[in-house]
Amino acid sequence: MKTTVKKILKSWRVSLEQQSVINSASIDKGVKVLTEYLKGRDDTKAIRQLVREVRKDITSNILSGVTLMRKIQRIFALLEKVEQCNRRPQVCLMARKTTGRPKLEGQEVRFRGETQKIFDEKLRFMGGKPLRSFDIDTEAGCDSRKVRRIIEKRMCQAYWKMNKGCGRKTASNSDRYWMRRATSFQLYNIGQIEDIEHFSRGLSTHWKKMYDSQTGQVVYKKKMSYPTYETACAAIEKWEIEHPWDKGKMEAYQCCVCHKWHIGHRTTNPEAVKEIGNHAFEVIENTEIAS
Repeated sequence: MKTTVKKILKSWRVSLEQQSVINSASIDKGVKVLTEYLKGRDDTKAIRQLVREVRKDITSNILSGVTLMRKIQRIFALLEKVEQCNRRPQVCLMARKTTGRPKLEGQEVRFRGETQKIFDEKLRFMGGKPLRSFDIDTEAGCDSRKVRRIIEKRMCQAYWKMNKGCGRKTASNSDRYWMRRATSFQLYNIGQIEDIEHFSRGLSTHWKKMYDSQTGQVVYKKKMSYPTYETACAAIEKWEIEHPWDKGKMEAYQCCVCHKWHIGHRTTNPEAVKEIGNHAFEVIENTEIAS
């Protein structure tokens, strides 16, 4: 709420407390200020409705009374509640200052500790297989559901541990949104191949070569998958908008491993057919699609 509106309401509250009536000299100016305020949407609907009722009472020459006093007090109570919510620490919106300007931290920074714990965890029901190597898109559905439940539990616990000082006992829609985002981030983060020499991704690959942020080693992590060709094309359009300096041709292709759609650059690189574990990676001599 603007300072001018607060000053008008405070002066009317003081007049009601001291004289039990509003000073008539400030009515015309106050009504104009409230009218301009109600044209916008600076505050919540409840606050604006109370301000509208106060203005209606003033214009109807109701310049005294307990009801008018309670409405003004209710406005300031709601404003104080909104200010307290704005002052509440938001862990999922943590910011750090770079060159004097705040910059929001990403999921990778906020949940770095939890990611490290998940990377060190092993799946007992899969014979001690590292959780970081589990690929949701290619494993059996029953195993994928178990891993999804594990990740969801770990990330929700991490979120509430970070937000325990906010005074909330039940989850709001905002909390559910951030927990879903944290879970989705970690589900995408797992699924990689490590410590394999002379490994090639091949054509229409499910993997991309990159440095792991937790281990610092070169690994093969799974690519972002899209359910349909249309969504993959939409992702290409978004990529071209966000990366105008990238002159490479981006194309969508269907993966032979997860049978979903990926996007990547078309390059020329002769390869040979290699088989790693249970996955066969097909290679054609002249072309390769890779990111």
